[in-house]
Amino acid sequence: MEKRPEGNEFAYAGGAVRFLARVLDILILALVLNVLYAVDRWGASKGWWPPMPGPRYRVAGESLSLPDLVRAFFYGGIWPLYYVVFHSLGGQTPGKMAFSIRVLSRDGADPSPWQILLRLVGEAISSFFFLGYLPILFTRTKRGLHDLIAGTVVVKKE
Repeated sequence: MEKRPEGNEFAYAGGAVRFLARVLDILILALVLNVLYAVDRWGASKGWWPPMPGPRYRVAGESLSLPDLVRAFFYGGIWPLYYVVFHSLGGQTPGKMAFSIRVLSRDGADPSPWQILLRLVGEAISSFFFLGYLPILFTRTKRGLHDLIAGTVVVKKE
């Protein structure tokens, strides 16, 4: 748990450092996803998991088989898994670790699993037109909509 400094205030992390941490997390995830995709395609080309015959499903105008749908859910689940696991293990993703910032509950405790999930949902909402991130730039506590929803703050590590 981070201790609040004298005056009962944290050293809040600003928008620029939070943005850079997010960019690093995106780059890490892009690398992981590309490696997984390359292995998946390579294994398929070797015949290790041939296409399964069976029904095809129309999703967003595409005709997908059951294995295609499983892959879509797998790849789509990587970001939430990354986000929840790393924030559960100390309030930091690798991007936040690199920039010495972390997520805390407003009272200075580690975020609860419920707060982490609320923050994830809040980030999805904040991403629409990036409007949910504007409060980070203009408020003293530098909390975005996702922080307000989850009751969290992002602080500089000591």
